[in-house]
Amino acid sequence: MEKQDNRKHEHYELLNLLGYGLAKFDKEFIAQFGFKSKSSFYQYLIEIGVCETVGTIKNRQDMLDPFFLIL
Repeated sequence: MEKQDNRKHEHYELLNLLGYGLAKFDKEFIAQFGFKSKSSFYQYLIEIGVCETVGTIKNRQDMLDPFFLIL
């Protein structure tokens, strides 16, 4: 069995903050950055090197979504 690499993503903290903002504020969050759609916001984050895939960002949001669900 190979040893797993336990290093955090280079932008771990930033991705957590982005995930938090998306989970809590959704479209209002991306509007604050001047974007009209999530896909354009995600693409921008990929272009500037915050992450390599849209899934990376969506996973952070999905991880935090349960904290902001209205029951």
